[in-house]
Amino acid sequence: MNDARLDDRVRALLVAKKGDWPRIALKADVSHSWISQFVRGKIPNPGFATLTRLEAELLADGAPAVPTAETTEASR
Repeated sequence: MNDARLDDRVRALLVAKKGDWPRIALKADVSHSWISQFVRGKIPNPGFATLTRLEAELLADGAPAVPTAETTEASR
């Protein structure tokens, strides 16, 4: 994988898949609200297990493994 931190990778992947958050949340066993707050930087310690579940779901769903500069910048 790349050198980006797990939380930054997941945030960028989520930004790229914004319209799919309700389905992603259901499959990753988190709430849509949690995803929204995480992307906005409102969850200071999101938890490794939660982030790895989200990343696995996002990558299985066809999201790019390495976020583009555009999606990374959009998540800031």
